[in-house]
Amino acid sequence: MFQNQVRNHIARAETDARQAQIQRDEALKALQDSTNESQRLKDHILELKAQVCVHDITLKPLLVVSMMKQTEPTFRRPIDFFFCSIGNSSYGTSYPDKSPY
Repeated sequence: MFQNQVRNHIARAETDARQAQIQRDEALKALQDSTNESQRLKDHILELKAQVCVHDITLKPLLVVSMMKQTEPTFRRPIDFFFCSIGNSSYGTSYPDKSPY
């Protein structure tokens, strides 16, 4: 009777030990998977940052030119500016006497 109880305790201890090993192995695999995923995401972020730098280098000059063009005064034609700057003339322009430029 006493030997049977001891055998039962030993069997339960062995079963508990196997379950603990299985849980440990699962936890180690989950840790390894999350570490690999974390590294993959870090690499992806570095790739995206590099792409942003490339696009930044490419787009900044274009944006500067675009902004410069937006701030430059625009005229219909060079001759219109000439007539506008001299006011109403005998050439039949309908510009005001004072130039807005």
